[in-house]
This record gives sequence, structure tokens and C-alpha cells, in this order.
Amino acid sequence: HYPMEKVPDADMLAYLMEVQSRTQTDVAKGAKIAASTVSEVLSGKRKLNRSQIGKLARYFHVGPGVFTFDG
Repeated sequence: HYPMEKVPDADMLAYLMEVQSRTQTDVAKGAKIAASTVSEVLSGKRKLNRSQIGKLARYFHVGPGVFTFDG
């Protein structure tokens, strides 16, 4: 186990989307988050809140700790 450097939410979301071959629409529908929110997070205009982190973690089957909560 090696400690990982924290990465911005947008980078982590983009990475998870890429490795799981998911589109913004797939993520929005699957995680039940507004498509505009997914787009704004990816463009760096918005940060994720706790609820969104939980939904994305469940959707991607990862722990919520992969996202940084700056709320």
C-alpha cells in the first residue's frame, strides 16, 4: 500500500469515467446527479458535495475517500 496524492474531483471523475468507458450522460443517469452538475465538475466550475460524492462512489463501486470533499 502506497499513499496516494489527492487529486481534484474533476480529475478523479474523468479518470473513473475513462477506465469504465462511461459518458457524462451515463454517469448522470446512473448516479442520479444532474447532467449539468457532472459537466460543471468536469470543467472545474463546481465542486462535489457530500451527497454527490456518495452517489458517485456507489455508482463507480469505489470508496468515497477517492474524492476530496472541500465543502
